[in-house]
Amino acid sequence: MKTINRVLRSIFSTVLIITALACSKDDTDIDLDPNLSNLTIEEVVASGDAFESFATTTTPPEDIPDTEEMFSQNYTLNDTIDQWQCIRKKVSVLGGTDKFPLFNTNASVIFPGNLLQGKTLSQATPSDIVVKRAGGTITYNLVTGNRQATVEVDKIDQGTVNQAMNKVIAENGDILPANFVLDVTAIESKEQLALELGLTVSTLASKVNSNFSLNTSEEYSSVLIKLTQQYYTMSYVKPTSLDEVFDPSVTAEDLAKFIQPDNPATFISSVTYGRIFYMLYESTASAEDMKLALEGEYNTISNQASGSIDLSFLKEYNNLSVKVIAYGGDSEGTLNAVGATFGGEEAVTNHIKEIIERLAASSNIAGGLPLSYVVNSLEDPSQIISTNLATEYDVVNCENRSKGFPKYANLRSNVEAAFYADINTQTWLDNVDSLTNVLIDENGRLIHIKNTGELSSEYSLNEIGPNGIYPFNGCAATAFRRASASFSDGIYFFNNDGSKYSLYQIGGGTGRGEFSTPKSVSLLGSGVPFSAIGAGMDASIGNRKLLCFFNKEGTQYTISESSVFTPPRSIKDFQVKTSGSSFEIPFESVGAAMRVDLKDDSRIIVAFFDGSGTQYVFFDMDTDEFIGPFNM
Repeated sequence: MKTINRVLRSIFSTVLIITALACSKDDTDIDLDPNLSNLTIEEVVASGDAFESFATTTTPPEDIPDTEEMFSQNYTLNDTIDQWQCIRKKVSVLGGTDKFPLFNTNASVIFPGNLLQGKTLSQATPSDIVVKRAGGTITYNLVTGNRQATVEVDKIDQGTVNQAMNKVIAENGDILPANFVLDVTAIESKEQLALELGLTVSTLASKVNSNFSLNTSEEYSSVLIKLTQQYYTMSYVKPTSLDEVFDPSVTAEDLAKFIQPDNPATFISSVTYGRIFYMLYESTASAEDMKLALEGEYNTISNQASGSIDLSFLKEYNNLSVKVIAYGGDSEGTLNAVGATFGGEEAVTNHIKEIIERLAASSNIAGGLPLSYVVNSLEDPSQIISTNLATEYDVVNCENRSKGFPKYANLRSNVEAAFYADINTQTWLDNVDSLTNVLIDENGRLIHIKNTGELSSEYSLNEIGPNGIYPFNGCAATAFRRASASFSDGIYFFNNDGSKYSLYQIGGGTGRGEFSTPKSVSLLGSGVPFSAIGAGMDASIGNRKLLCFFNKEGTQYTISESSVFTPPRSIKDFQVKTSGSSFEIPFESVGAAMRVDLKDDSRIIVAFFDGSGTQYVFFDMDTDEFIGPFNM
């Protein structure tokens, strides 16, 4: 029941200045002497280019250039290694995410007086200048009548400054400033939600987790509550000379590591601490009704009235849900609301009432987290360089790329051969059920791996086939052959030196399968390029029945289709599809290979084992990407 032409409350000023810093060359630049010992500290500091001026007022958010960086990361859990595809990106609390981290990754960098490298200020987590510092003065902006509003420290570093701030906060921690900023707004569209969160609609999906997304159904109305509270500001008294910044032991050479013409020196002059709280109410009720009721109740917090709030009116709203983002505050207050989503009238009433009462009752400013900070030029301390939001920083989101893949680990010896075969108790051993992924170790043991990745049991090569007749002493390679109109499923077994093969025909004349007479590998088909086979696998795609064989050394491969072989190619130039790019198998040689049986049968995954049989890597034939390698 969306209502148009509503008079919305104007957006309160939300500080979200992310200044793109650009350094311009100055005509009076100093040419650095290669012999740094000839330079003074003043000359090194002056060598940094001047900063351009910037607007000090916020404007409607613009699209932020793509900041995503993709990389792979291995994580170990219960001795099992999984590979995760990760994306590192910048996030902002004003941009929001209901999975916002409970810790501040800027904590070691953002504190009053810290020196920052100018060219990194536009990064979510800037780089600091790590040299020994002189002392300084840390001040507190609240006028409370307390004597402890300023602390002199003998050096500026994270530990000393934090200790100084703790002294100040300890004397003022029972005083909660009343500078709340409350905004209650009816939300009509995702475009408006993006604006209220300080984003453009094009960045809303990437910045805000889907759990905080807007219900766009015409039957639903939405109201967004934004509550921001600045607790206090800690400042570093600006130095009047560089002697007040650096310890006497610091040399020009020390500073030159961090200061260059395109990387001028700056310092954090002040940091503002506090908390931010978002709640997105959605219901089939009227937005006007919800807005008026919620605005009245939440104003009791912003006016520093009692935290006793009557939320019984929420029970009137059908299909009510509340999505919450919180950042900062004491551990028993707003932080408990991070990522919370409450559905149903009773749950919303009980949970939100508890959260709001804690929010209003919270009186310890020690729980404040850095919301924003101001940076000044070290060469000219009177020049403000930028005002950035400290709640924007680098986070990493990962997806388990190897989820559902079998784990080949804890084997008694190295892998010699491997194969996948869709066979069962009627065609294999009587005591084996749904044998799918099989590894053969260097001692001739067959290790059955279920498609869940669990190790089922071990068997001997001599247990294969009717009457336990296996034609070779050992096994250099195997490969599953898919059935066609002219033959049934089968498995190629190659002898120890890979020069001969025998085809185990699944569902043969005995009903359980049988081995063919051993033959030379030259009889595998037309144009076999190798005299011995070291590894093989089923590489079928769609209706194409393909086999991939590797030479004995494991450095080359060939593809067989309808018993016709392709010329050999290097494993550094691996390609199965007839189109697309080739890829480099990340091993010096391949010792075994197989198609992988997965629960998700829509994916085509193959596994390559290195020549020593101690590592393996998966290859996704749909996306043409490797996943791994992993240790056995």
